[in-house]
Amino acid sequence: MKKQLTVILLLFMSYYSFAQISFDKGYFIDNSGQKTECYIKNMDWKNNPSDFEYKLTETSEQKSIGIRNVAVFEIYDQSKFERHTVAIDVSYQNLNDLPTSEAPQWQQKQLFLKVLVEGKASLYSYVDSNLRKYFFSVDDKNIEQLVYKKYLQAESRVAENTTYKKQLWDYLKCDAVTSKKIKNTLYTKSKLVKLFAAYNSCEGNTFTNFAARDNSTGFNLSVKPGVNFSSFGITNAVNQRFTIDFGQNTSLQLGLEAEFVLNFNKNKWAIVAEPTYVSYKTNKEVVYAQDTAGDRTTNVEVDYSAIEVPVGVRHYMFLNDSSKLFVNAFYMFNISLTKDIRSEQPNFIDIVLDPRGNFAFGLGYKYNNKYSIEFRYKTAREMLPLNGFYAASDYNSVALVFGYTIF
Repeated sequence: MKKQLTVILLLFMSYYSFAQISFDKGYFIDNSGQKTECYIKNMDWKNNPSDFEYKLTETSEQKSIGIRNVAVFEIYDQSKFERHTVAIDVSYQNLNDLPTSEAPQWQQKQLFLKVLVEGKASLYSYVDSNLRKYFFSVDDKNIEQLVYKKYLQAESRVAENTTYKKQLWDYLKCDAVTSKKIKNTLYTKSKLVKLFAAYNSCEGNTFTNFAARDNSTGFNLSVKPGVNFSSFGITNAVNQRFTIDFGQNTSLQLGLEAEFVLNFNKNKWAIVAEPTYVSYKTNKEVVYAQDTAGDRTTNVEVDYSAIEVPVGVRHYMFLNDSSKLFVNAFYMFNISLTKDIRSEQPNFIDIVLDPRGNFAFGLGYKYNNKYSIEFRYKTAREMLPLNGFYAASDYNSVALVFGYTIF
Protein backbone atom coordinates (compact mmCIF):
# COMPACT_ATOMS: atom_id res chain seq x y z
CA MET A 1 0.00 0.00 0.00
CA LYS A 2 2.78 2.44 0.91
CA LYS A 3 4.67 1.82 -2.35
CA GLN A 4 1.51 2.13 -4.43
CA LEU A 5 0.53 5.42 -2.82
CA THR A 6 4.07 6.81 -3.23
CA VAL A 7 4.12 5.95 -6.92
CA ILE A 8 0.68 7.50 -7.46
CA LEU A 9 1.68 10.73 -5.73
CA LEU A 10 4.94 11.00 -7.68
CA LEU A 11 3.20 10.42 -11.01
CA PHE A 12 0.49 12.91 -10.09
CA MET A 13 3.06 15.53 -9.10
CA SER A 14 5.15 14.97 -12.24
CA TYR A 15 2.13 15.32 -14.51
CA TYR A 16 1.04 18.62 -13.03
CA SER A 17 4.59 19.97 -12.80
CA PHE A 18 4.93 19.74 -16.56
CA ALA A 19 1.31 20.49 -17.42
CA GLN A 20 1.04 23.82 -15.62
CA ILE A 21 4.14 25.65 -16.97
CA SER A 22 2.65 28.64 -18.79
CA PHE A 23 3.60 30.75 -21.80
CA ASP A 24 3.53 34.40 -20.73
CA LYS A 25 3.51 37.56 -22.80
CA GLY A 26 6.96 38.91 -23.61
CA TYR A 27 9.40 39.66 -26.40
CA PHE A 28 12.91 39.01 -27.64
CA ILE A 29 15.37 41.06 -29.69
CA ASP A 30 17.55 39.23 -32.21
CA ASN A 31 21.05 40.01 -33.46
CA SER A 32 19.76 42.44 -36.08
CA GLY A 33 17.86 44.45 -33.46
CA GLN A 34 14.42 43.21 -34.53
CA LYS A 35 11.93 42.94 -31.68
CA THR A 36 9.51 40.00 -31.76
CA GLU A 37 6.44 40.07 -29.54
CA CYS A 38 5.63 36.53 -28.43
CA TYR A 39 4.69 34.22 -25.59
CA ILE A 40 7.69 32.85 -23.67
CA LYS A 41 7.63 29.61 -21.71
CA ASN A 42 8.00 30.87 -18.15
CA MET A 43 10.29 28.48 -16.29
CA ASP A 44 10.95 30.99 -13.50
CA TRP A 45 14.59 30.01 -13.90
CA LYS A 46 16.61 29.27 -10.78
CA ASN A 47 19.78 29.14 -12.90
CA ASN A 48 20.33 31.58 -15.77
CA PRO A 49 19.17 29.96 -19.02
CA SER A 50 21.06 29.64 -22.30
CA ASP A 51 17.91 29.24 -24.42
CA PHE A 52 14.14 29.40 -24.10
CA GLU A 53 10.96 28.29 -25.82
CA TYR A 54 8.33 30.61 -27.24
CA LYS A 55 5.17 30.86 -29.36
CA LEU A 56 4.28 33.71 -31.70
CA THR A 57 0.63 33.37 -30.61
CA GLU A 58 -0.97 31.42 -27.78
CA THR A 59 -2.09 28.71 -30.20
CA SER A 60 0.86 28.60 -32.61
CA GLU A 61 3.70 26.09 -32.79
CA GLN A 62 6.23 26.01 -29.97
CA LYS A 63 9.77 27.00 -31.02
CA SER A 64 13.17 27.15 -29.33
CA ILE A 65 15.84 29.84 -29.65
CA GLY A 66 19.23 30.22 -27.96
CA ILE A 67 21.78 32.71 -26.79
CA ARG A 68 23.60 32.86 -30.17
CA ASN A 69 20.53 34.43 -31.80
CA VAL A 70 19.02 36.55 -29.00
CA ALA A 71 20.40 39.77 -27.52
CA VAL A 72 17.56 40.46 -25.04
CA PHE A 73 14.40 38.71 -23.89
CA GLU A 74 11.82 39.72 -21.32
CA ILE A 75 8.65 38.34 -19.79
CA TYR A 76 6.54 41.39 -19.09
CA ASP A 77 6.18 42.36 -15.43
CA GLN A 78 8.43 39.49 -14.37
CA SER A 79 12.01 39.10 -15.60
CA LYS A 80 14.49 40.35 -18.17
CA PHE A 81 17.71 38.81 -19.51
CA GLU A 82 20.45 40.40 -21.61
CA ARG A 83 23.25 38.69 -23.53
CA HIS A 84 26.72 39.90 -22.65
CA THR A 85 30.26 38.65 -23.15
CA VAL A 86 31.92 39.10 -19.79
CA ALA A 87 34.90 38.05 -17.72
CA ILE A 88 33.49 35.92 -14.90
CA ASP A 89 35.25 34.49 -11.87
CA VAL A 90 34.48 30.75 -11.97
CA SER A 91 35.93 30.04 -8.52
CA TYR A 92 33.38 27.91 -6.69
CA GLN A 93 32.76 28.65 -3.06
CA ASN A 94 32.42 25.16 -1.62
CA LEU A 95 33.55 25.49 2.00
CA ASN A 96 34.97 21.95 1.90
CA ASP A 97 37.23 22.78 -1.03
CA LEU A 98 38.04 26.50 -1.00
CA PRO A 99 40.93 27.78 -3.15
CA THR A 100 44.03 29.13 -1.47
CA SER A 101 44.39 32.16 -3.76
CA GLU A 102 42.43 35.36 -3.38
CA ALA A 103 42.78 36.14 -7.09
CA PRO A 104 39.67 35.53 -9.22
CA GLN A 105 39.80 32.70 -11.73
CA TRP A 106 38.68 34.59 -14.83
CA GLN A 107 37.03 33.08 -17.88
CA GLN A 108 35.55 34.89 -20.86
CA LYS A 109 31.96 33.73 -21.43
CA GLN A 110 28.84 34.73 -23.33
CA LEU A 111 25.95 34.64 -20.88
CA PHE A 112 22.36 35.67 -20.41
CA LEU A 113 22.61 37.99 -17.40
CA LYS A 114 19.48 38.62 -15.39
CA VAL A 115 18.68 42.32 -15.05
CA LEU A 116 18.02 43.25 -11.42
CA VAL A 117 18.18 47.07 -11.63
CA GLU A 118 18.19 49.04 -14.90
CA GLY A 119 19.12 52.72 -14.91
CA LYS A 120 22.13 55.03 -14.84
CA ALA A 121 23.71 52.30 -12.71
CA SER A 122 22.53 48.81 -13.67
CA LEU A 123 22.91 45.59 -11.69
CA TYR A 124 22.86 42.05 -13.10
CA SER A 125 23.15 38.54 -11.71
CA TYR A 126 24.35 35.17 -12.95
CA VAL A 127 23.52 31.92 -11.14
CA ASP A 128 24.67 28.44 -12.06
CA SER A 129 24.12 25.95 -9.25
CA ASN A 130 26.24 27.25 -6.33
CA LEU A 131 28.06 29.79 -8.52
CA ARG A 132 26.45 33.17 -7.92
CA LYS A 133 28.00 36.38 -9.30
CA TYR A 134 26.84 39.98 -9.68
CA PHE A 135 27.73 42.40 -12.49
CA PHE A 136 27.26 46.13 -12.97
CA SER A 137 27.61 48.95 -15.45
CA VAL A 138 27.35 52.73 -15.10
CA ASP A 139 26.26 55.01 -17.94
CA ASP A 140 25.97 51.97 -20.24
CA LYS A 141 29.73 51.38 -20.13
CA ASN A 142 31.27 47.90 -20.25
CA ILE A 143 29.85 45.44 -17.75
CA GLU A 144 32.17 44.30 -14.97
CA GLN A 145 31.79 41.64 -12.33
CA LEU A 146 31.62 42.78 -8.74
CA VAL A 147 34.46 40.78 -7.21
CA TYR A 148 33.87 38.72 -4.09
CA LYS A 149 35.65 35.50 -3.23
CA LYS A 150 36.26 33.33 -0.20
CA TYR A 151 39.62 31.57 0.08
CA LEU A 152 41.81 29.76 2.60
CA GLN A 153 44.72 31.39 4.38
CA ALA A 154 47.28 29.67 6.56
CA GLU A 155 45.99 27.33 9.25
CA SER A 156 42.78 26.85 7.26
CA ARG A 157 41.40 30.26 8.13
CA VAL A 158 38.71 31.49 5.74
CA ALA A 159 39.38 34.95 4.32
CA GLU A 160 37.43 37.13 1.87
CA ASN A 161 38.37 39.13 -1.18
CA THR A 162 35.92 42.06 -1.00
CA THR A 163 37.11 44.07 -4.00
CA TYR A 164 33.45 44.72 -4.86
CA LYS A 165 33.26 47.32 -2.08
CA LYS A 166 36.04 49.36 -3.69
CA GLN A 167 34.29 49.04 -7.05
CA LEU A 168 31.04 50.32 -5.53
CA TRP A 169 32.82 53.24 -3.89
CA ASP A 170 34.62 54.17 -7.13
CA TYR A 171 31.41 54.26 -9.19
CA LEU A 172 28.41 54.76 -6.91
CA LYS A 173 29.34 57.28 -4.24
CA CYS A 174 26.81 60.05 -3.74
CA ASP A 175 24.99 61.70 -0.84
CA ALA A 176 22.79 58.63 -0.30
CA VAL A 177 25.59 56.09 -0.80
CA THR A 178 28.21 56.72 1.86
CA SER A 179 31.40 54.78 2.57
CA LYS A 180 29.75 53.35 5.70
CA LYS A 181 26.76 52.11 3.70
CA ILE A 182 29.05 50.45 1.16
CA LYS A 183 31.17 48.93 3.91
CA ASN A 184 28.04 47.34 5.38
CA THR A 185 26.73 46.07 2.02
CA LEU A 186 26.92 42.29 1.80
CA TYR A 187 27.43 40.43 -1.47
CA THR A 188 23.76 39.43 -1.69
CA LYS A 189 21.00 40.28 -4.13
CA SER A 190 18.83 42.16 -1.67
CA LYS A 191 21.66 44.35 -0.31
CA LEU A 192 23.10 45.18 -3.73
CA VAL A 193 19.68 45.94 -5.23
CA LYS A 194 18.98 48.29 -2.35
CA LEU A 195 22.30 50.09 -2.90
CA PHE A 196 21.84 50.49 -6.68
CA ALA A 197 18.29 51.75 -6.18
CA ALA A 198 19.57 54.29 -3.65
CA TYR A 199 22.25 55.51 -6.07
CA ASN A 200 19.84 55.91 -9.00
CA SER A 201 17.40 57.80 -6.79
CA CYS A 202 20.22 59.98 -5.44
CA GLU A 203 21.25 60.89 -9.01
CA GLY A 204 17.67 61.78 -9.87
CA ASN A 205 17.48 59.18 -12.64
CA THR A 206 14.52 57.01 -13.46
CA PHE A 207 15.25 53.32 -13.09
CA THR A 208 13.50 49.96 -13.12
CA ASN A 209 13.80 47.58 -10.19
CA PHE A 210 13.25 44.19 -11.83
CA ALA A 211 14.25 42.45 -8.60
CA ALA A 212 11.11 43.80 -6.94
CA ARG A 213 9.13 41.66 -9.40
CA ASP A 214 10.90 38.47 -8.41
CA ASN A 215 9.04 35.93 -6.32
CA SER A 216 10.51 36.23 -2.86
CA THR A 217 10.77 33.49 -0.30
CA GLY A 218 7.49 33.66 1.61
CA PHE A 219 6.64 32.50 5.10
CA ASN A 220 3.17 31.21 6.00
CA LEU A 221 1.89 30.19 9.41
CA SER A 222 -1.21 28.01 9.58
CA VAL A 223 -3.34 26.36 12.23
CA LYS A 224 -3.92 22.69 11.27
CA PRO A 225 -6.70 20.86 13.16
CA GLY A 226 -7.64 17.41 11.96
CA VAL A 227 -9.07 13.96 12.58
CA ASN A 228 -6.66 11.06 13.04
CA PHE A 229 -7.79 7.49 12.24
CA SER A 230 -5.37 4.99 13.74
CA SER A 231 -5.03 1.32 14.65
CA PHE A 232 -2.62 -0.49 16.91
CA GLY A 233 -1.64 -4.03 17.79
CA ILE A 234 1.21 -5.98 19.36
CA THR A 235 2.46 -9.42 18.37
CA ASN A 236 4.19 -12.21 20.27
CA ALA A 237 5.07 -15.26 18.19
CA VAL A 238 5.67 -17.53 21.20
CA ASN A 239 2.45 -16.98 23.17
CA GLN A 240 -0.66 -15.90 21.30
CA ARG A 241 -2.24 -14.65 24.52
CA PHE A 242 0.16 -11.73 24.30
CA THR A 243 -0.85 -10.90 20.71
CA ILE A 244 -3.45 -8.16 21.00
CA ASP A 245 -5.25 -6.14 18.34
CA PHE A 246 -6.46 -2.96 19.98
CA GLY A 247 -8.45 -1.98 16.90
CA GLN A 248 -9.39 1.33 15.33
CA ASN A 249 -9.33 4.63 17.17
CA THR A 250 -10.56 8.04 16.04
CA SER A 251 -9.12 11.12 17.72
CA LEU A 252 -8.62 14.81 17.13
CA GLN A 253 -5.22 16.26 16.34
CA LEU A 254 -3.98 19.84 16.35
CA GLY A 255 -0.93 21.26 14.59
CA LEU A 256 0.84 24.51 13.78
CA GLU A 257 2.46 24.63 10.36
CA ALA A 258 5.42 26.76 9.30
CA GLU A 259 5.82 26.92 5.51
CA PHE A 260 8.75 28.48 3.68
CA VAL A 261 7.83 29.05 0.02
CA LEU A 262 10.91 28.95 -2.21
CA ASN A 263 11.54 31.74 -4.70
CA PHE A 264 11.96 29.73 -7.89
CA ASN A 265 9.83 27.66 -10.26
CA LYS A 266 6.92 30.10 -9.75
CA ASN A 267 6.56 29.50 -6.00
CA LYS A 268 5.55 25.89 -6.49
CA TRP A 269 7.94 24.40 -3.90
CA ALA A 270 8.01 24.85 -0.14
CA ILE A 271 9.76 23.52 2.93
CA VAL A 272 7.27 22.61 5.65
CA ALA A 273 7.43 21.77 9.36
CA GLU A 274 4.23 21.01 11.27
CA PRO A 275 4.40 20.09 14.99
CA THR A 276 1.15 18.26 15.71
CA TYR A 277 -0.42 16.80 18.85
CA VAL A 278 -1.81 13.27 18.32
CA SER A 279 -3.08 10.58 20.65
CA TYR A 280 -4.21 6.95 20.73
CA LYS A 281 -6.03 5.87 23.89
CA THR A 282 -8.05 2.69 24.24
CA ASN A 283 -8.50 -0.40 26.39
CA LYS A 284 -9.41 -4.00 25.72
CA GLU A 285 -10.48 -6.98 27.77
CA VAL A 286 -8.13 -9.89 27.07
CA VAL A 287 -7.62 -13.42 28.39
CA TYR A 288 -4.46 -13.67 30.44
CA ALA A 289 -4.93 -17.23 31.81
CA GLN A 290 -7.08 -20.34 31.44
CA ASP A 291 -7.82 -22.94 34.11
CA THR A 292 -10.60 -25.27 35.21
CA ALA A 293 -12.65 -22.30 36.32
CA GLY A 294 -12.55 -20.87 32.79
CA ASP A 295 -10.93 -17.84 31.19
CA ARG A 296 -9.39 -15.23 33.39
CA THR A 297 -9.44 -11.75 31.86
CA THR A 298 -7.88 -8.41 32.53
CA ASN A 299 -8.23 -4.94 31.10
CA VAL A 300 -5.25 -3.73 29.03
CA GLU A 301 -4.99 0.00 28.43
CA VAL A 302 -2.96 1.84 25.80
CA ASP A 303 -2.13 5.45 26.64
CA TYR A 304 -0.11 7.06 23.86
CA SER A 305 0.20 10.74 23.03
CA ALA A 306 2.92 12.61 21.23
CA ILE A 307 4.00 15.65 19.29
CA GLU A 308 4.60 14.46 15.75
CA VAL A 309 6.88 16.77 13.80
CA PRO A 310 6.52 16.23 10.05
CA VAL A 311 9.39 17.93 8.18
CA GLY A 312 9.54 17.80 4.41
CA VAL A 313 8.67 19.30 1.05
CA ARG A 314 5.46 20.47 -0.58
CA HIS A 315 4.72 20.92 -4.27
CA TYR A 316 1.86 23.13 -5.48
CA MET A 317 -0.11 22.64 -8.68
CA PHE A 318 -2.04 25.79 -9.58
CA LEU A 319 -5.56 25.33 -10.94
CA ASN A 320 -6.41 29.04 -11.21
CA ASP A 321 -5.72 32.31 -9.37
CA SER A 322 -7.54 31.17 -6.22
CA SER A 323 -7.23 27.38 -6.19
CA LYS A 324 -4.33 24.96 -6.09
CA LEU A 325 -3.62 21.34 -5.33
CA PHE A 326 -0.58 20.23 -3.36
CA VAL A 327 1.32 17.09 -2.48
CA ASN A 328 3.47 16.59 0.61
CA ALA A 329 6.31 14.22 1.48
CA PHE A 330 7.44 14.21 5.13
CA TYR A 331 9.73 12.46 7.53
CA MET A 332 7.94 12.24 10.88
CA PHE A 333 9.93 12.91 14.03
CA ASN A 334 8.27 11.91 17.29
CA ILE A 335 8.30 13.50 20.73
CA SER A 336 6.45 11.17 23.11
CA LEU A 337 4.34 12.57 25.91
CA THR A 338 2.68 9.39 27.25
CA LYS A 339 3.64 5.93 25.97
CA ASP A 340 2.41 3.15 28.19
CA ILE A 341 0.64 -0.19 27.80
CA ARG A 342 -0.59 -1.41 31.19
CA SER A 343 -2.80 -4.25 32.37
CA GLU A 344 -4.90 -4.33 35.56
CA GLN A 345 -3.55 -7.79 36.26
CA PRO A 346 -0.03 -7.37 37.66
CA ASN A 347 2.84 -8.93 35.73
CA PHE A 348 0.81 -9.51 32.55
CA ILE A 349 1.67 -6.51 30.39
CA ASP A 350 3.76 -3.53 31.39
CA ILE A 351 5.41 -1.84 28.40
CA VAL A 352 6.97 1.56 27.92
CA LEU A 353 6.71 2.24 24.20
CA ASP A 354 9.65 3.51 22.17
CA PRO A 355 8.16 5.13 19.04
CA ARG A 356 10.45 5.66 16.06
CA GLY A 357 10.20 7.96 13.08
CA ASN A 358 8.24 7.17 9.93
CA PHE A 359 7.15 8.77 6.65
CA ALA A 360 3.98 10.53 5.58
CA PHE A 361 2.51 11.50 2.20
CA GLY A 362 -0.35 13.89 1.60
CA LEU A 363 -2.61 15.17 -1.13
CA GLY A 364 -4.56 18.38 -0.54
CA TYR A 365 -6.37 21.42 -1.87
CA LYS A 366 -5.93 25.08 -0.89
CA TYR A 367 -8.34 27.90 -1.62
CA ASN A 368 -7.51 31.60 -1.75
CA ASN A 369 -4.20 30.96 0.06
CA LYS A 370 -6.25 30.70 3.25
CA TYR A 371 -8.21 27.47 3.62
CA SER A 372 -6.97 23.95 3.00
CA ILE A 373 -7.94 20.33 3.34
CA GLU A 374 -5.56 17.37 3.05
CA PHE A 375 -5.68 13.58 3.13
CA ARG A 376 -2.48 12.33 4.77
CA TYR A 377 -1.23 8.76 4.81
CA LYS A 378 1.37 7.80 7.42
CA THR A 379 3.50 4.71 7.01
CA ALA A 380 3.58 2.09 9.78
CA ARG A 381 5.49 3.20 12.87
CA GLU A 382 7.46 0.81 15.03
CA MET A 383 6.45 1.40 18.66
CA LEU A 384 8.04 -1.36 20.75
CA PRO A 385 11.40 -1.19 22.51
CA LEU A 386 14.24 -2.99 20.80
CA ASN A 387 15.08 -6.50 22.07
CA GLY A 388 11.87 -6.64 24.05
CA PHE A 389 9.47 -9.49 24.81
CA TYR A 390 7.25 -8.62 21.84
CA ALA A 391 8.24 -9.34 18.28
CA ALA A 392 6.48 -6.47 16.53
CA SER A 393 3.89 -3.75 16.77
CA ASP A 394 1.51 -2.46 14.15
CA TYR A 395 0.64 1.23 14.47
CA ASN A 396 -0.94 2.71 11.35
CA SER A 397 -2.76 5.97 10.81
CA VAL A 398 -4.29 8.26 8.24
CA ALA A 399 -5.55 11.75 8.87
CA LEU A 400 -7.91 14.32 7.43
CA VAL A 401 -6.20 17.66 8.06
CA PHE A 402 -7.85 21.06 7.75
CA GLY A 403 -5.94 24.32 7.61
CA TYR A 404 -6.38 28.04 8.14
CA THR A 405 -3.46 30.28 7.18
CA ILE A 406 -3.01 33.11 9.69
CA PHE A 407 -0.45 34.95 7.52
